[in-house]
Amino acid sequence: MPANNIKIVHCADFHLDSPLALSGKAPIANQDLRATFERVCQFCDESNADICLISGDLFDNECSTPMTRDFILHTLSRHKNTRFFMCTGNHDYYHEKSIYAVIDFPSNVYIFTSAVPDYIDLPELNTRIYGIGCDKPYNDCRLLDGFKVHNNVLINIMLFHGNIVSKGSVSDYFPVSADEIEKTGLDYLALGHIHSFSGIKKVGSAAFAYPGIPQGRGFDETGDKGIITGTVSKLGVNLDFKKIADKIFIVSDIDISSSSNIYELRDIIQNSAVSNSFTRINLTGVQKFPLNIKELENSLDNFLYLEITDSTSFPEDFDQLASERTLKGFFVSDILERKQQNKDIFTDALKYGLLALEGEDIL
Repeated sequence: MPANNIKIVHCADFHLDSPLALSGKAPIANQDLRATFERVCQFCDESNADICLISGDLFDNECSTPMTRDFILHTLSRHKNTRFFMCTGNHDYYHEKSIYAVIDFPSNVYIFTSAVPDYIDLPELNTRIYGIGCDKPYNDCRLLDGFKVHNNVLINIMLFHGNIVSKGSVSDYFPVSADEIEKTGLDYLALGHIHSFSGIKKVGSAAFAYPGIPQGRGFDETGDKGIITGTVSKLGVNLDFKKIADKIFIVSDIDISSSSNIYELRDIIQNSAVSNSFTRINLTGVQKFPLNIKELENSLDNFLYLEITDSTSFPEDFDQLASERTLKGFFVSDILERKQQNKDIFTDALKYGLLALEGEDIL
């Protein structure tokens, strides 16, 4: 007897083989991205998922390294109890020399590579899986416009890698509108392309969602990252976000106005540490003591990676200082006269200059 619902794992945008150098530093590596994919496959086994949907950009580009190819084939082969359905994305779009064309994937993997909707049936699950693949990096065509499922009795799921836009809007990245989704008759549209979790959306009887990237790669991909898991049926969806990334990127502001010395500030930052995080902290507020960023960073631990930037201001009345017949006064007066020539360096020149005059090592 066909199942009343189907248990799915929905993920996308692993971007394996991403170029991860960050100004000479690499706080995250491709090994972390591969490990994330392996955790997803393991979760599929542990949760007894019927299928795993990978909605594009498994790879960061149309080529891949031999190591990553071997890893993918080895990992998928080890998880034969799960059936994997993939569609190509705008980064790993299909062409005659792409990875999808030149290697043989295991028998438990089905890949949608054509921009024309295709499908495969799972009779024992009363389910039809549709897919649309990217065959080029850009496409402004409305590939879902006019599409409608063939059989409303089946559980109808589709993989699609594209950009949700408002009705009538355009995009170079495979655009689709909520209005178009509603008319498809799909029970669930498994989306890829956007790197943050969208929440589970619904328009008419059709549910849709972006799971986001499963492992952030930089400070433009902050917070918890993961997958979508749960069930899809003809009565609706019961889906939730599950964190899968074991390392996260965090960006935060810390106001130092209440700190009277660098040691108080150090404790505040230390207490804000999140385990397994790459952290960028921007210091704001009024600076009441000499602030050595490099020394501050070196005094902190419990961070996988830490960057501190300084956006603080000084409490001094610069006009008053400029009127004093002191070394500080002469310095501030000279900087104030020059500020119209180059406003961009005005604040930093005052800040670091005054620290130097205090005898602080700023290098």
